[in-house]
Amino acid sequence: LEQTDEESKKRMNKRLKMALEHIRKYKVPVESTTLVKKGDVSDLVINYAQECGADLISIMTQQELAFKETLLVSNARHVVNHSPIPVLSIRPEKEYKETRFESAIFG
Repeated sequence: LEQTDEESKKRMNKRLKMALEHIRKYKVPVESTTLVKKGDVSDLVINYAQECGADLISIMTQQELAFKETLLVSNARHVVNHSPIPVLSIRPEKEYKETRFESAIFG
């Protein structure tokens, strides 16, 4: 991976760790897998969920978005509208929303 890819991977892993800590704070058992692939994010999420036999996809959405974050909403919307697996769309609490997740998809 190029240097920028490594930096992006580190940022994504940090954000994932924060998300997992937040979820576990509410005593919700959760597992996560980091998958690095190129392609359409929403299709990758749906296909991976089907491959691993997931019974639920949870995906974070945000109500107030900057222009560069519209891609995140577009991917989340596509997953919600096209997944044969049930999707739980989560809007973060204010406390959690202050953390920037502009380029991460949690599925």
